[in-house]
Amino acid sequence: MPSFTVPSSLLEMTRVFREMKPPVPDAPWSFIVWQKHTGFTRAPWAEDWPDDEKHPFKWDKTARAQVKAFVDAFCSMPLASKRQEFTKTRMTDTHATGRATWTVAIRAGLKAWKINAIVGKVLKENERDRASLLRRHGERTLPDMGAAMLDDTRQELAEALWGTDICTKQSNYTIMHTSVIGVANIILAAAWNTMSKAVNKDVKDLEEIKAKVKMSFGELDAGEVTAAKLKQYLRDSSKLMRLYKMFGDEAAEKELEEQRERLSQIRACLGVDEEGKSTETMSKALREALLRLAGDHDIAEVERELEVQLDVLDGEGAGVPMMNVDESVVIEWESGTEDYQGWSERDVRNALGLEEEGFPSFNEFIDENGVKTPWTDAAWFARPYVEGENDGRVKLSPKWHQLIGIFKMLKNAFEGRPLMLMDEVGLGKTLQVIGVMAMLAHYRSFYAKRNEYPGWFRGKTFAGNAEIPDLGHVLVVPFSLRAQVENECQRYLRRGAFDIFIYDGTLKGRPEFWTKFWDFSKLPQIRRLVIATATAVSSDGRELGFSGKQPMGPINIVGANPAALIFTKRFLVGAWDEIHQNRNIKTAFFAAKKLRECCTFYVGMSATPVQTKPQDLWHVALILGVPGFDGETEYKDMGREVNRAARKDRQQRRLAEALEAVKKFSHGEDGQGQSELALVSGKWIMVMRKRFAGMVVRRTIHSEDNNKKPIIGLPPYEHHKLLLVLPADEMEKVEAIMEGVQKEVENGKSLRAYGE
Repeated sequence: MPSFTVPSSLLEMTRVFREMKPPVPDAPWSFIVWQKHTGFTRAPWAEDWPDDEKHPFKWDKTARAQVKAFVDAFCSMPLASKRQEFTKTRMTDTHATGRATWTVAIRAGLKAWKINAIVGKVLKENERDRASLLRRHGERTLPDMGAAMLDDTRQELAEALWGTDICTKQSNYTIMHTSVIGVANIILAAAWNTMSKAVNKDVKDLEEIKAKVKMSFGELDAGEVTAAKLKQYLRDSSKLMRLYKMFGDEAAEKELEEQRERLSQIRACLGVDEEGKSTETMSKALREALLRLAGDHDIAEVERELEVQLDVLDGEGAGVPMMNVDESVVIEWESGTEDYQGWSERDVRNALGLEEEGFPSFNEFIDENGVKTPWTDAAWFARPYVEGENDGRVKLSPKWHQLIGIFKMLKNAFEGRPLMLMDEVGLGKTLQVIGVMAMLAHYRSFYAKRNEYPGWFRGKTFAGNAEIPDLGHVLVVPFSLRAQVENECQRYLRRGAFDIFIYDGTLKGRPEFWTKFWDFSKLPQIRRLVIATATAVSSDGRELGFSGKQPMGPINIVGANPAALIFTKRFLVGAWDEIHQNRNIKTAFFAAKKLRECCTFYVGMSATPVQTKPQDLWHVALILGVPGFDGETEYKDMGREVNRAARKDRQQRRLAEALEAVKKFSHGEDGQGQSELALVSGKWIMVMRKRFAGMVVRRTIHSEDNNKKPIIGLPPYEHHKLLLVLPADEMEKVEAIMEGVQKEVENGKSLRAYGE
């Protein structure tokens, strides 16, 4: 397949989008996200540049015409090989000037637009940056692009550069255009090449700084200690430690541990160490010199530098591995509905105030195959229903555990408390959230007629207010699940009882959303539901300029605050599906946290809120507004303990493997028990779980209803092993790969590059 450069691949995007139906002739320059990066408001070659608007490339009318002719000629060529050849700057044809103008401008623009910074941010957030790859590889060279799995970041990178305009809907799935994949691949290849060069430089720098630190410490160890020399030694050590932390291999870990011990001893001699570290490994001359220095007026600055150094070593950083989330101490939760385990379905319905069968605002039937909905196939659902006849429709009635979940969420909503819905996949989290929205609409109508609420809620106030406010609802879902969730909502909600709006697309198209769609609805706001994609909400966050690195700090808004954005609206129920995807402290985290401030009742939906470390759960709690998570000192203590445990695990890894082998041999025992990281993580998660009390619903496929029957409603499953024989060509490929791996291992390459 022909290979394009970034300038030519951008033209390839333009060509493909021109051929779409309807065409997008100026892509990607018409995409609002790309316009924000580049400063362009239209295609660089556009003829209609106003005289009073400065062209970012400073092209005059003649230059724009030459580039436009070149672009049009490129897009008219049917063969990729011809297009690739056509973009080479060595060609001397009638388009030479336009070609050279385009290529030079784009190459300069990539630097001015800080595309490398955008790429670096995406790679770091996906643990594909230089430091993450080095630690995973276990060597001081990068793995090749395939082993590095950079292609896993393609869609996120493309959306960061161009927004969701680069995607197309196929059935219930959303995929990227092939031309965009090509551009993303070229950018990622360039990023990998840059990282490889940087690693080579880092290796060289490490050896030079290591020699300098060794020499500096030799002088100190001989007793030649002054505040100035000690500060210089600490500064050089800082550079060395950061490189060691980035590499993260066994040799680096050993060096880091030695440096940590040395710094702790220095701190002890200066009288600022609270742990009483032994200084026996230090020379007598150095100990005495440090003791004399302890009275020096410059010592305060040295102490501050020491604390910075130890924070670098103990802070959350490079070498912390992910914990094993399969360990039960980490993920074991109570259901949160134990108080209602003895309730029958009729008891739950009475508590909800539902005297009749069915469910308010829900459809009577659903398609048993989950394809048709009354919104899309009204006639199919309007057929007369004959009891006992299988016509593809089944009656829609929430199951016992779903009714319990709806009741629990409503109870929290009335009490003004958020909720984390952690039911496993397949138990109907979406139905329960939609059910809460439908019940609140029902309760508001009920209250308007009788001045009270039904069932268990009679005599109660709603979040401190007598009446449930007339506000809409918002359900935020991953971009890839938007169509699926829309289909689910149409399966459950009766058409006419609710209006459903999709909040997606580009920022350029969203200013009209509230005026053209939301305000156009004739239903009360409480009967309007916005299904928003996480990318759209996060892009609104970027527009507001959310900033800050501290999760507990205020959400600073440094940009504009146009009324078109979602954060300027008020909602009754807000729910964020897969909320754990916002666990990292970046724009999505602040967007999810800010949206909670816009909602009366907020629900986080995730079966696995703890993905990599206990801080994940803390961050989710901050998003939801769970009380008890605003202590910065405690948060930092947790981070230090987790990181120390991770280091201890790495140090004990080889010993543990040896002990495990001995156990298996002598006692037939399997396993080595829980790691230090798992124990520390478990301790902190236990602390956090207590603070989540009353704000979690967690059921699994093994949970039972009030009749001791599995709530999943499926018969017990059995494992069947099916042996398959690979076709000859696939077998040859596998054997060739294994032969290549074997040769690389024989030449000294670590298996960690393949196994992790």
